[in-house]
Amino acid sequence: MASGIPVSGPPSGEPNPTFSTASKYDTPQVQTIVVPCRLPCAERLLKLQLVRVPRVRFWGLARKRITNCRNRPVGPKFSEEGDETVKPRIPAVVLMLKGSRGGVTTPRYKVGSILPGLLAFWFLVGLAAIPARSNTTYNYTGNPFTSFSGGFACPPECSISGSFTVTQPLGPNLSNFAFTPAAFSFTDGSVTLTAANTNPTFVSFCASTDASGSIVGWGIILANPTPPTFGVLVTINGCGSPVVDLTQQAPACPTCVIPQALTNIPGTWSAMIPVAIDVKPGNPSAPVNYSSRGSIRVGILSSSTFNAPLRIDPTSLTFGATGNEKSLLFCDTAGEDVNHDGLADLVCHFDALKAGLRFSEGEALMKGKTLDGIPILGMDSATLVPQPSVNTSFDFTTLNFPGAVQTRFFGVNDLGDAVGAYVDAVGTEHAFLRTMEGAFSTIDPQGAISAEARGINNAGKIAGFYIDSADIFHGFLLIHNQFSNVDFPGAVDTALLGINSNGDVVGAIDFGDVTTSIAFVLRNGKFTSFEDPIAAPMETEADASSVSSLIVGIFLDTAGTSHGYLLNNGVFSTIDFPGAVGGTFARGINAKGQIVGRYFDGPQGNQGYVVLGSTFFTIRFPNARVTAASGIAADGHVVGFYRAIPGGPFQGFLATPNPVQKP
Repeated sequence: MASGIPVSGPPSGEPNPTFSTASKYDTPQVQTIVVPCRLPCAERLLKLQLVRVPRVRFWGLARKRITNCRNRPVGPKFSEEGDETVKPRIPAVVLMLKGSRGGVTTPRYKVGSILPGLLAFWFLVGLAAIPARSNTTYNYTGNPFTSFSGGFACPPECSISGSFTVTQPLGPNLSNFAFTPAAFSFTDGSVTLTAANTNPTFVSFCASTDASGSIVGWGIILANPTPPTFGVLVTINGCGSPVVDLTQQAPACPTCVIPQALTNIPGTWSAMIPVAIDVKPGNPSAPVNYSSRGSIRVGILSSSTFNAPLRIDPTSLTFGATGNEKSLLFCDTAGEDVNHDGLADLVCHFDALKAGLRFSEGEALMKGKTLDGIPILGMDSATLVPQPSVNTSFDFTTLNFPGAVQTRFFGVNDLGDAVGAYVDAVGTEHAFLRTMEGAFSTIDPQGAISAEARGINNAGKIAGFYIDSADIFHGFLLIHNQFSNVDFPGAVDTALLGINSNGDVVGAIDFGDVTTSIAFVLRNGKFTSFEDPIAAPMETEADASSVSSLIVGIFLDTAGTSHGYLLNNGVFSTIDFPGAVGGTFARGINAKGQIVGRYFDGPQGNQGYVVLGSTFFTIRFPNARVTAASGIAADGHVVGFYRAIPGGPFQGFLATPNPVQKP
């Protein structure tokens, strides 16, 4: 998701590019550096031949000038035509999008011959004096290599990255401290070296730390000189040596020149304690019953080296689809042995709605910190099950603006007030309000030649858009009978498409080409634009937002197929009605997280739907060719519009859910 409008220029911290005619196969400049590295048993010297070759690095954003083409029929792109002219597409599937996540290193333990003596000592001084121990993983992120010698085999923009695990955190104020990790894994993007494939006589780790225990200097050298391949990974910044990240790969050949890659820009370290979690302890499938008032019970498991109730800061915990969701309800800090291993575990409860485990059967992540500030990360699987009380049948009532040629409802609040647009006898489109008592009124902003009201919240605030005489789209808010224009800074066209009870507004903008759209949210006076990461460029719009700031909308993929999406705390989930052949649209969401929209199913035309968790239900006005569900209230009432015959006028409807029949 992009925040704000993209601005041309190099990324943060990236120097302006300089161009050279040098090739990576030019004659290299050779420099020999003596790198001292303190090994566990002896101090060795490793001579590295470092090669610097000028490398052209390009940065930029290709932009295509868009022709301003504004000749089109009256009726904006953001309108829902919903007729049978949609081209059939390949059937789509429900897809959960997740950001990339680093793996959690599985710790290994080395038991030395001094263990009996240590146990005897601990027994004498008392177990209460034992300092807290926990396996800690330190992750390294390097920078792209800046120099190459000829023939080096490495993917573009390769760099050294990896992690090592120690059985207790590195202490503060260490200076050139040599140690042996319990486990490690480092890669240059092509070759990965671990304890299993690295020569144990040529493994060196040393580190310096600051007062907080963070790594500020380091030296790591790993090599696998076993034929047929020679590989070496080096990352050093301190421990008595200059800054260098270096990798070498070549067939075993004593007389060969070893190809190399080099960067002198130091990387960064971050510490993390991997923890084991159990979603819904006692149930292997971890079923989560999605509900606006539901909670998810999660156990954070203790181990012989980690006392979860005593080490974890409960207030720091986040849990959900990405691990960043602020869904914590409370924790049972007294501890409970949920996995029956004799150790007290920390059990916490999280809000199911805020956790955002939707449209998926996969991983749930937990993040947090220990009381001394070290990050923790846990992962477990979770399976969503549909809420059994969902209404799957409705009674339909046709509702049309008096005297209108056609009527479409777009939004409804929890009180029963609804908004939409109607077309009069001369073909002009107007915005309207229908109150809970059933009274209709026109609400066109001054200067509008066409207008639509798209959303209304529980305070009666209305959001929509209109077109002026210059053929420009403007967003508007109607609050206490007062209109105000809301235009995205720098955009040519702005359309407000939804508003929640917090006053957050969502919509779409373009920069002169009305066949494109970029989604945005206006929250606390700040505009933020965004696009679905798998959408075609400038083909995303935001249509509605719930009181918990969930956003739904529509995007087009690069093949031109429409999909709905849900945006929850920065995570996009694709919404595709199972079996839909021509696209899915997500138009409304209520406080319970129920979503409505429409999909195209081929011979039957466009149908409405409601979705809860991962379960979809069709909403179809009886005998209608087209049904589009546009808004849903907290009690399940749905508004929208339908078309009885192909090419016929749109008519508005209110769908009242039938009570669930218990068996």
